[in-house]
Amino acid sequence: IWMRNKGPSFSPTTLKRAVAMFAPRFAGCLQHDAQEFLAYLLDGLHEDLNRIRKAPYVEMPDVSDGQNMTIAGAEAWDAHKRRNDSLVLDTFYGQFQSTCICPQCDRVSVSFDAFNHVSLEIPQARETTLNIPVLVFRRPTANGEPQTPIRYGFTLNRQSL
Repeated sequence: IWMRNKGPSFSPTTLKRAVAMFAPRFAGCLQHDAQEFLAYLLDGLHEDLNRIRKAPYVEMPDVSDGQNMTIAGAEAWDAHKRRNDSLVLDTFYGQFQSTCICPQCDRVSVSFDAFNHVSLEIPQARETTLNIPVLVFRRPTANGEPQTPIRYGFTLNRQSL
């Protein structure tokens, strides 16, 4: 569209058909979430391009309360890389740090998890208003002449609906 006469166009039909052979949920013309498709595609490419042919058992290192989180994160990443090593991992993966605190005993649990996509919710405005126009049509006058409708408008807070 933007690059007229700059080169051949590309239709992703062949790619879609190839993916649909392994994941029938992407076959046909139904609409699917682009994020779901990208996650499936990245995961499949990572598995096929993984340089680790025989993945060893790797125990995730424990994170102690006073430990340096940068070092703990690097150790967790190294443990993940012992089982996973691909161009897709090098390009698209990252690492989450999750911290949970027990409300009863105050024990802190820290874990590190690899990810290849992040789902973010698009926030909705909390204080939006909705304008609702209402037309009231009145009966014709005694001599049969139509009366002009009266227009009212209501503004409601979306949360009150």
